[in-house]
Amino acid sequence: MAQPSLTREGFSPIPDVKWEDVGALDH
Repeated sequence: MAQPSLTREGFSPIPDVKWEDVGALDH
C-alpha cells in the first residue's frame, strides 16, 4: 500500500511518518 505511493512520489517528498511505515514493513 505505502510502497506504490512512495514509488509514485519519488521517495523525496515523502514525510518521515511514511518512512516509518515503510521501515516497519521492510523489516
